Amino acid sequence: MPSLLVVDDTELIRNTINNIVSKEDIAISAVYEAENGEQAVSIARRHHPDIIFMDIKMPGMNGLQATAVIRKEFPDTKIVMLTAYDEFSFVQEALQLGAVDYLLKPVRPSKLVEVIGTMKTKLEEDAERQRVLVEVRQRLSEVLPIVEANLVDDLIYAQSLGEEMIHQNLQQLNKELTISVVMMVSINNFDKIVKRLQPQQILDKYNELTQIIRRTIHNPAKALFGSWQLGQLAVILSTDFQWETIDAQKGLGEQIRQEIDRQLNIPVTISFGRRYPSWADIAISFAEARSARQYSKRDGSGVVHVADMTGLTAPHGYAYPLALEKELLESIRLKQEDISLELMNALVDHLLYNYKDTPQILYSYFAELLSLISRNIIDMGALAPAVLDQSHRQMTILFSGPSPAQLRLWALNSVTELLSVTAFKTEKPSRDAVQLAIEYIHKNYHNPELTLGEVANTVGLSQSHLAFLLKERTGMSYSKYLSNLRIRHAKKLLRTTSMTISTIAEVVGYPNATHFYRIFQRQTEMTPKTYRETAVA
Repeated sequence: MPSLLVVDDTELIRNTINNIVSKEDIAISAVYEAENGEQAVSIARRHHPDIIFMDIKMPGMNGLQATAVIRKEFPDTKIVMLTAYDEFSFVQEALQLGAVDYLLKPVRPSKLVEVIGTMKTKLEEDAERQRVLVEVRQRLSEVLPIVEANLVDDLIYAQSLGEEMIHQNLQQLNKELTISVVMMVSINNFDKIVKRLQPQQILDKYNELTQIIRRTIHNPAKALFGSWQLGQLAVILSTDFQWETIDAQKGLGEQIRQEIDRQLNIPVTISFGRRYPSWADIAISFAEARSARQYSKRDGSGVVHVADMTGLTAPHGYAYPLALEKELLESIRLKQEDISLELMNALVDHLLYNYKDTPQILYSYFAELLSLISRNIIDMGALAPAVLDQSHRQMTILFSGPSPAQLRLWALNSVTELLSVTAFKTEKPSRDAVQLAIEYIHKNYHNPELTLGEVANTVGLSQSHLAFLLKERTGMSYSKYLSNLRIRHAKKLLRTTSMTISTIAEVVGYPNATHFYRIFQRQTEMTPKTYRETAVA
């Protein structure tokens, strides 16, 4: 129940209001009295009354002055001015100061009851608004870290968001990032830690580590935090106000390393890529930080920058096949198990050939790949605990030191097992029209005459409605989705066959080879011939 404060220099007025409240059985928890403005402010500070009846003309501090003070300190308090007919000119000023209503003297019981009822309703509405606001803030506090982690993942892996969407996300997160560098925080000996901790314990450790890193960075607006992926965390730092130099970045890394060691006794390695002004280059900084992490294993450094890798690049001028990795993740998203296994085989060939003499680096690459696939599976709708459990088992096998032949079997089995987890949540008893449309496109993409109208007729939807649903489901227009699908199959044929480029163009639905060349080059930034020469056999 609300409480009431009656402020009037006339005792009769105070008693009258008090008596009306008692006789009318109004639900008021307590009634306080004051005979001037000073007393009103003092009582308001002690008891925080919900409703105040405030006389305007009083000796010393008058009602207008007291209203200004109380409204400033207690903005939710409902103040009703008590006024006589000849004081009505003061009411407008009182309302401007924050009073919500007025009551004419002498006070009539029915009007008093009505005004108190109105004030109680306003208090209830305020309480409901506050409850909703607290709930919204709570939900935001739960959602925003996910938005932040997803934004980091997109910037370092997918690069699918446009610049406008990136800025919208940053604004929502209250972040200000320019000239960014990627910092990787990696738990040393994670393979041993993962064997002795349960999944929930690992998540708890991740949360503690994240909080230490956030506190050490100090300025939350200048850092974007990803999600922990099997012992590694990517943080995108803005270096436009500090950390401009390599020494400054490494100094920050050393602070973080020492704090984690001091508070949790967990050894970590901090690695940095280079600074880049463009969002599109953050993926490069991430790859550099990842490479610097591999270098740190050779010299035992706790904090390392890619610039420290003097003369110690990968063998044979090797560059990790990021395009192949993206294709693998896309095929997993589409649940194309046969294509996924083929692409995983190609990645195994890449890594075994280049790192057969450095097994620790080899295992590290596969651990990161397992992390990416696991994240992909969760994003597809699989239950996170099931994915985490499966990843935990696969990671244990990986760090048991399999031979190259066993490693290939492990990689292929990881894809198969993780894809099977999607059945926990994403499989439905019946397929909807959009899924049927997607399946129809995948079966008929090689038909150069395939149109949106044909697909719409097949699944029983209007052309415009199907176009909308496809965009909503895939994030792409029909023409872009079909084009991406055709080029993906063309790349597979370029890698695995000796067919002429003109024949491949026709097989995937482009009878005009020139048009195929133009589309292929726009999507891959290389010609089909160049792609064939640089792709994995």
